Amino acid sequence: MKICLIAPLFDPWLVGGAEIYAKTLAKELSLEHEVIVITTIGPIHRKKNQFDYKFKIIEIKPNNISTLYDMIKNDASIGFIKKSLWHFLDLWNLSSYLKIKSILKAEKPDLVHTNGIQGFSPSVFSAIKELRIPHIHTVHDLSLISRWVSLFRNGKPVSRLNLLDRMYVFYLNKLSSNIDAVMSPSKFTLDFHEKLGYFKNSRKYIIPNGSTIDKNAKPKEGTGLEFLYLGQLSEFKGPQIVIQAFKRITDKNTKLHIAGEGPYLDTLKLLARGDERIIFHGFIQGEVLDEVFNKCSYLVFPSLGYEAFGKVAVEAMNKGLPVIASNIGGIPEVVKDGYNGFLFKAGDVDSLCRIIDIVIKDNELLSKLSKNAVEYSKQFSIEDQMKSIKNVYSNILKS
Repeated sequence: MKICLIAPLFDPWLVGGAEIYAKTLAKELSLEHEVIVITTIGPIHRKKNQFDYKFKIIEIKPNNISTLYDMIKNDASIGFIKKSLWHFLDLWNLSSYLKIKSILKAEKPDLVHTNGIQGFSPSVFSAIKELRIPHIHTVHDLSLISRWVSLFRNGKPVSRLNLLDRMYVFYLNKLSSNIDAVMSPSKFTLDFHEKLGYFKNSRKYIIPNGSTIDKNAKPKEGTGLEFLYLGQLSEFKGPQIVIQAFKRITDKNTKLHIAGEGPYLDTLKLLARGDERIIFHGFIQGEVLDEVFNKCSYLVFPSLGYEAFGKVAVEAMNKGLPVIASNIGGIPEVVKDGYNGFLFKAGDVDSLCRIIDIVIKDNELLSKLSKNAVEYSKQFSIEDQMKSIKNVYSNILKS
């Protein structure tokens, strides 16, 4: 079988979960099938076979005022007019349409699996439809609903769509109406789209994002005094909520580790100033991240906006860390209150502070929650995820 994966961003330029998903999928599928990846051109020239992959990567540069990579990496420095123009041109990009259609005609894949359209524009959907190639789409976020992607504006999640949002929904509804199958990492994310009329003619599947799971992972013991925030340092992700809550904790033996990078770093350091218990690690991975996981007892996942899933929560659970998380988006489908962690109302500093205080003082709580967390994480393996995706491919091709 010949499979075409379309991903706006791709390895080695990984920004978030969608890019890791596409990379993992391409590597796994290429063990049994012929795989091509269509992506946008990166910030530097890609060397041929630079990672010795068994699949082909085809980069294109859609005509716009800037590349997708530049828009993401330099987001804070790009002016409003330039950003607005870029988004306007990305509403239906003729250049993307012609280039992707030409590639698909030449490569003749058995199916196409799209993983986002930003940077390519919805013209991707039109190209696939006109060539009558079976089309599967994975919903990684809310970008089909709003150009803001996360539906997070003015410091809070959007609960009511404005006129521009509704016009965009009507437009994308039409262009995405011929997708054969849709996969979503959570029921919340799929329901959000369905309530707005998306995917009426598509088969629908909920397939949680997989992680590299250690089947022999050991739960933690003792008292939990060290907490971890792991992720992007942006307002949307809520690290400021953790710092505000932690500064109210009077126990001098507690520590808060913050691992990640992002535009909110200076604001967070200013907020944490004067409290030596709060430690900033920057972006860490590999053995350094494992050391931090070993030190810490709980992960705090304080998102203020609609998370499509909670992959970082699953990864932390497999390391033995119960998760204290906000009850928003797809997070409650992963974090079960009182079983493998605790849930609090998104943005509620008082509630988070009370939970932290409870887990610090209860000497038996960590052992119970950690055991449950490790066991619960085992159902989210990459192997199970890949098996489910392949089954979707098979079902669509048969039909």
